[in-house]
Amino acid sequence: MSAVRVTKIRDFDVTPPRKSAFQIETPPDVPRQHSLTIFSARRGGGKSVACTTYVKKLLDVGAMQRVIIITPTWASNKDIFAPLNIKEEDVIEPSKTALATVVSRVEQEKKEHDEYLAKKRKYKEFQKAMRSATCIEAIPMPLMVEALDAGFFEGPPKWKHADDTHPTFCMLVIDDCLSLPMMMNPSSGLVNTCIKHRHVADGLGLSIAMLVQTYCAIGGLPRQDS
Repeated sequence: MSAVRVTKIRDFDVTPPRKSAFQIETPPDVPRQHSLTIFSARRGGGKSVACTTYVKKLLDVGAMQRVIIITPTWASNKDIFAPLNIKEEDVIEPSKTALATVVSRVEQEKKEHDEYLAKKRKYKEFQKAMRSATCIEAIPMPLMVEALDAGFFEGPPKWKHADDTHPTFCMLVIDDCLSLPMMMNPSSGLVNTCIKHRHVADGLGLSIAMLVQTYCAIGGLPRQDS
Protein backbone atom coordinates (compact mmCIF):
# COMPACT_ATOMS: atom_id res chain seq x y z
CA MET A 1 0.00 0.00 0.00
CA SER A 2 1.41 3.39 -1.02
CA ALA A 3 1.86 6.10 1.57
CA VAL A 4 -0.86 8.73 1.86
CA ARG A 5 0.28 12.09 0.59
CA VAL A 6 -0.90 15.13 2.51
CA THR A 7 -0.71 18.61 1.03
CA LYS A 8 -1.27 21.59 3.29
CA ILE A 9 -3.26 24.51 1.90
CA ARG A 10 -1.89 27.88 2.88
CA ASP A 11 -4.04 30.76 4.09
CA PHE A 12 -7.04 28.51 4.55
CA ASP A 13 -7.35 28.20 8.32
CA VAL A 14 -10.60 26.68 9.53
CA THR A 15 -12.20 28.15 12.64
CA PRO A 16 -14.82 25.77 14.09
CA PRO A 17 -17.93 27.44 15.52
CA ARG A 18 -18.12 27.74 19.28
CA LYS A 19 -21.66 26.42 19.32
CA SER A 20 -21.78 22.63 19.52
CA ALA A 21 -24.34 20.50 17.69
CA PHE A 22 -25.25 19.10 21.12
CA GLN A 23 -26.42 21.94 23.33
CA ILE A 24 -27.27 19.89 26.43
CA GLU A 25 -24.24 18.76 28.38
CA THR A 26 -24.46 15.39 30.12
CA PRO A 27 -22.14 13.23 32.25
CA PRO A 28 -19.55 11.19 30.30
CA ASP A 29 -21.63 8.00 30.53
CA VAL A 30 -24.85 9.63 29.27
CA PRO A 31 -25.48 10.41 25.57
CA ARG A 32 -25.37 14.12 24.79
CA GLN A 33 -28.58 15.76 23.72
CA HIS A 34 -30.56 16.47 21.66
CA SER A 35 -30.71 13.01 20.15
CA LEU A 36 -32.58 10.69 17.81
CA THR A 37 -32.83 7.20 19.26
CA ILE A 38 -34.41 3.97 17.98
CA PHE A 39 -35.35 1.07 20.23
CA SER A 40 -36.01 -1.93 17.99
CA ALA A 41 -36.92 -5.42 19.22
CA ARG A 42 -39.64 -8.03 18.92
CA ARG A 43 -42.75 -7.83 21.06
CA GLY A 44 -41.79 -8.43 24.68
CA GLY A 45 -38.13 -7.81 23.88
CA GLY A 46 -37.73 -5.00 26.40
CA LYS A 47 -38.02 -1.89 24.20
CA SER A 48 -40.24 0.04 26.60
CA VAL A 49 -38.17 -0.88 29.65
CA ALA A 50 -34.94 0.10 27.90
CA CYS A 51 -36.43 3.39 26.72
CA THR A 52 -37.82 4.20 30.16
CA THR A 53 -34.45 3.51 31.77
CA TYR A 54 -32.70 5.73 29.22
CA VAL A 55 -35.12 8.65 29.50
CA LYS A 56 -35.26 8.37 33.30
CA LYS A 57 -31.48 8.79 33.38
CA LEU A 58 -31.78 11.93 31.26
CA LEU A 59 -34.37 13.29 33.68
CA ASP A 60 -32.19 12.47 36.68
CA VAL A 61 -29.15 14.32 35.31
CA GLY A 62 -31.20 17.35 34.27
CA ALA A 63 -30.86 16.81 30.52
CA MET A 64 -34.67 16.58 30.18
CA GLN A 65 -37.54 18.01 32.20
CA ARG A 66 -40.63 17.05 30.19
CA VAL A 67 -41.60 13.84 28.40
CA ILE A 68 -44.32 13.72 25.75
CA ILE A 69 -45.48 10.41 24.31
CA ILE A 70 -47.38 9.58 21.12
CA THR A 71 -48.96 6.15 21.47
CA PRO A 72 -52.28 4.37 20.92
CA THR A 73 -51.60 1.87 23.75
CA TRP A 74 -51.09 4.12 26.78
CA ALA A 75 -53.74 2.38 28.89
CA SER A 76 -51.90 -0.95 28.78
CA ASN A 77 -48.35 0.41 28.94
CA LYS A 78 -48.56 3.35 31.34
CA ASP A 79 -47.18 1.30 34.24
CA ILE A 80 -43.99 0.67 32.27
CA PHE A 81 -43.57 4.39 31.62
CA ALA A 82 -44.59 5.37 35.17
CA PRO A 83 -41.01 6.32 36.24
CA LEU A 84 -41.09 9.15 33.67
CA ASN A 85 -44.03 10.94 35.36
CA ILE A 86 -45.68 11.73 32.05
CA LYS A 87 -48.67 14.01 32.50
CA GLU A 88 -51.99 12.90 31.06
CA GLU A 89 -52.09 15.94 28.78
CA ASP A 90 -48.74 14.85 27.34
CA VAL A 91 -50.14 11.52 26.16
CA ILE A 92 -51.14 12.05 22.53
CA GLU A 93 -52.99 9.72 20.19
CA PRO A 94 -51.15 9.17 16.90
CA SER A 95 -52.62 11.18 14.04
CA LYS A 96 -51.51 13.31 11.12
CA THR A 97 -51.46 16.33 13.44
CA ALA A 98 -49.83 14.69 16.47
CA LEU A 99 -46.33 15.88 15.65
CA ALA A 100 -47.54 19.42 14.99
CA THR A 101 -49.10 19.34 18.45
CA VAL A 102 -45.81 18.26 20.01
CA VAL A 103 -43.84 20.96 18.18
CA SER A 104 -46.33 23.63 19.28
CA ARG A 105 -45.87 22.56 22.91
CA VAL A 106 -42.10 22.81 22.63
CA GLU A 107 -42.50 26.25 21.08
CA GLN A 108 -44.73 27.20 24.01
CA GLU A 109 -41.98 26.13 26.43
CA LYS A 110 -39.57 28.47 24.62
CA LYS A 111 -42.11 31.29 24.76
CA GLU A 112 -42.73 30.81 28.49
CA HIS A 113 -39.01 30.99 29.24
CA ASP A 114 -38.60 34.11 27.10
CA GLU A 115 -41.45 35.72 29.03
CA TYR A 116 -39.85 34.68 32.32
CA LEU A 117 -36.53 36.27 31.34
CA ALA A 118 -38.29 39.47 30.32
CA LYS A 119 -40.13 39.52 33.63
CA LYS A 120 -36.86 38.92 35.47
CA ARG A 121 -35.30 41.94 33.75
CA LYS A 122 -38.30 44.07 34.66
CA TYR A 123 -37.97 42.97 38.28
CA LYS A 124 -34.34 44.12 38.33
CA GLU A 125 -35.41 47.50 36.92
CA PHE A 126 -38.05 47.76 39.62
CA GLN A 127 -35.57 46.86 42.38
CA LYS A 128 -33.13 49.46 41.08
CA ALA A 129 -35.85 52.11 41.05
CA MET A 130 -36.88 51.20 44.59
CA ARG A 131 -33.28 51.51 45.87
CA SER A 132 -32.65 54.85 44.20
CA ALA A 133 -36.01 56.48 44.97
CA THR A 134 -36.13 58.91 47.86
CA CYS A 135 -39.82 58.17 48.34
CA ILE A 136 -42.49 55.95 46.84
CA GLU A 137 -43.86 58.86 44.82
CA ALA A 138 -40.53 59.14 43.00
CA ILE A 139 -41.06 55.78 41.28
CA PRO A 140 -42.69 56.20 37.85
CA MET A 141 -46.37 55.29 38.00
CA PRO A 142 -46.24 52.94 34.95
CA LEU A 143 -43.46 50.97 36.64
CA MET A 144 -45.47 50.79 39.87
CA VAL A 145 -48.54 49.50 38.05
CA GLU A 146 -46.45 46.95 36.18
CA ALA A 147 -44.83 45.83 39.44
CA LEU A 148 -48.21 45.37 41.09
CA ASP A 149 -49.57 43.37 38.15
CA ALA A 150 -46.47 41.18 38.03
CA GLY A 151 -46.44 40.56 41.80
CA PHE A 152 -42.99 42.11 42.27
CA PHE A 153 -43.89 43.30 45.80
CA GLU A 154 -44.14 39.64 46.83
CA GLY A 155 -40.71 38.76 45.44
CA PRO A 156 -38.83 38.00 42.21
CA PRO A 157 -40.38 35.89 39.46
CA LYS A 158 -39.75 32.17 39.81
CA TRP A 159 -39.07 29.59 37.12
CA LYS A 160 -40.77 26.19 37.28
CA HIS A 161 -37.47 24.29 37.44
CA ALA A 162 -34.45 24.64 39.71
CA ASP A 163 -32.26 25.75 36.79
CA ASP A 164 -33.70 28.87 35.18
CA THR A 165 -30.91 29.39 32.65
CA HIS A 166 -32.71 27.50 29.89
CA PRO A 167 -36.22 26.57 28.78
CA THR A 168 -37.71 23.17 29.53
CA PHE A 169 -35.89 20.44 27.59
CA CYS A 170 -38.38 18.01 26.03
CA MET A 171 -38.21 14.35 25.00
CA LEU A 172 -40.72 12.84 22.58
CA VAL A 173 -41.36 9.09 22.79
CA ILE A 174 -43.17 7.44 19.86
CA ASP A 175 -44.45 3.97 20.76
CA ASP A 176 -46.59 1.32 19.02
CA CYS A 177 -47.23 3.47 15.95
CA LEU A 178 -46.13 0.86 13.39
CA SER A 179 -48.12 1.08 10.12
CA LEU A 180 -50.23 3.99 11.38
CA PRO A 181 -50.75 7.03 9.12
CA MET A 182 -48.38 9.08 11.25
CA MET A 183 -45.53 6.74 10.28
CA MET A 184 -46.55 6.17 6.66
CA ASN A 185 -48.04 9.44 5.46
CA PRO A 186 -45.47 12.13 4.52
CA SER A 187 -47.97 14.84 5.44
CA SER A 188 -47.66 13.90 9.12
CA GLY A 189 -44.26 15.61 9.16
CA LEU A 190 -42.38 12.82 10.92
CA VAL A 191 -39.37 12.80 8.60
CA ASN A 192 -39.16 16.58 8.58
CA THR A 193 -39.44 16.76 12.36
CA CYS A 194 -36.66 14.21 12.80
CA ILE A 195 -34.39 16.04 10.34
CA LYS A 196 -34.80 19.41 12.06
CA HIS A 197 -35.33 18.15 15.64
CA ARG A 198 -32.37 20.18 16.98
CA HIS A 199 -33.81 23.36 15.47
CA VAL A 200 -37.37 23.14 16.79
CA ALA A 201 -38.57 26.26 18.62
CA ASP A 202 -35.77 28.56 17.44
CA GLY A 203 -33.08 26.12 18.49
CA LEU A 204 -34.52 24.89 21.78
CA GLY A 205 -34.63 21.46 20.16
CA LEU A 206 -36.48 18.21 20.74
CA SER A 207 -35.05 14.78 21.47
CA ILE A 208 -36.95 11.87 19.93
CA ALA A 209 -37.04 8.18 20.84
CA MET A 210 -38.94 5.73 18.63
CA LEU A 211 -39.93 2.23 19.71
CA VAL A 212 -40.53 -0.18 16.82
CA GLN A 213 -40.63 -3.93 16.29
CA THR A 214 -38.98 -3.48 12.91
CA TYR A 215 -37.24 -0.64 11.14
CA CYS A 216 -37.25 -2.13 7.65
CA ALA A 217 -40.85 -3.28 7.09
CA ILE A 218 -43.43 -1.17 5.30
CA GLY A 219 -45.03 1.01 7.96
CA GLY A 220 -41.90 0.96 10.11
CA LEU A 221 -39.45 3.82 10.16
CA PRO A 222 -40.13 6.05 7.14
CA ARG A 223 -37.39 6.72 4.61
CA GLN A 224 -36.14 10.27 4.19
CA ASP A 225 -37.34 10.36 0.61
CA SER A 226 -40.87 9.29 1.52
